[in-house]
Amino acid sequence: MQFLPCNMPTSSDPPILSRRTIQRIDWLLLLMSLLLGWIGGSYTLSAQISQQILFFHGVFFLLSWIIPLKGPYWHKWTFVCLNSLVFTVLAGLSLTLPLQMYWFIAKTCFILGCQNAIKTVVVLGSTYLVASHWSRPRLLARVAEIGIDRWLDPNYIFFNQLAFYVGASSFTLLFALLVIAEQKSRLKAEALTKQVETLAATLERTRIARNIHDSLGHSLTTLDVHLELAQRLYHQDSIQTEQSLQTAKQLAQQCLTEVRRSVQTIREETLNLNEQIATLTNSIDPNHSLTIQLDLDLPPLPSQIGHQLYCILQEGLTNVQKHAEASNVILTGKYDTGKIRIELHDDGIGFNRHNHQSGYGHRGMYERTQILGGVFTIQSYPGEGTTLQIVIPYPSESS
Repeated sequence: MQFLPCNMPTSSDPPILSRRTIQRIDWLLLLMSLLLGWIGGSYTLSAQISQQILFFHGVFFLLSWIIPLKGPYWHKWTFVCLNSLVFTVLAGLSLTLPLQMYWFIAKTCFILGCQNAIKTVVVLGSTYLVASHWSRPRLLARVAEIGIDRWLDPNYIFFNQLAFYVGASSFTLLFALLVIAEQKSRLKAEALTKQVETLAATLERTRIARNIHDSLGHSLTTLDVHLELAQRLYHQDSIQTEQSLQTAKQLAQQCLTEVRRSVQTIREETLNLNEQIATLTNSIDPNHSLTIQLDLDLPPLPSQIGHQLYCILQEGLTNVQKHAEASNVILTGKYDTGKIRIELHDDGIGFNRHNHQSGYGHRGMYERTQILGGVFTIQSYPGEGTTLQIVIPYPSESS
């Protein structure tokens, strides 16, 4: 069997038991204490003793409304000291409420932590024993007043033992149930943690697979086409063959750059999207008559967010090259009031977005934006170009 360490909670740690749960346990034990006092005959000793017992039960009932599980430590220590004072006064009056005292020690663990609970037990035990010793003459006088025969009565002994057994066993069962409930909660939390880790690993594998597909898929396909073209024209047109091989070489270099960038993204915590997009636009085929105007002013982003945005813009620029027949592209990116806004506009032929809603890789861009909790919109009409807008939430560090 493995025993879990007793860690000391701090003011920032969530309490093991809620305030409502502890309060209900207080009330249950108070009710049980009153019942056991009636079974044991404590209320038949004298009217004064009965009044004192009821009074202190009322005091503990009031204290059950101010259990300081949260807040500054001086609030917690004040509560603990106040309870300790009540138990000391009880001992000074030759009275005892064992259920409340043992439960108070358990509550101290929840309120102050195990280390401070041990200190409380030592101090409470010392003051309690001193007060009990000081009140011993009062106790002997009470016995002499009532008579020794009462304590020798078989019925009194039986009911007193019954009350002790019921109280002790009830408290033990209650505390055992609390321990079992806490253990089940801990095991459930561990199981949920493992599920989260498994899900995170699955998402990471999916992300890497998607990155490989998006980063290398288009480049490798184009590379294959140019190599096949060079192979066919090898003996027919040396100039076009050389151009195809040169393009293939550039594509191979671009693939290597994408692989290195993906590995760098995994290793680094932040990503400078401004530089990455500038590098991406510079690697566009120079034979393509496309002018790209950049207006980017984005903060350093976590690698996961930056990489998703990079892949979205990469897909968008690839679509412009392949389908838009555009001459000019304007790419803007700004951070404004807790949001990142990116817009990619081209002056190409446009399209009917109702007929091409899931085409041209738009679904992949939409899914990536959804992963970031953002909004992806397309504005396009035939002959009027296309505008892609990406808005994602990104609170600043100071907010």
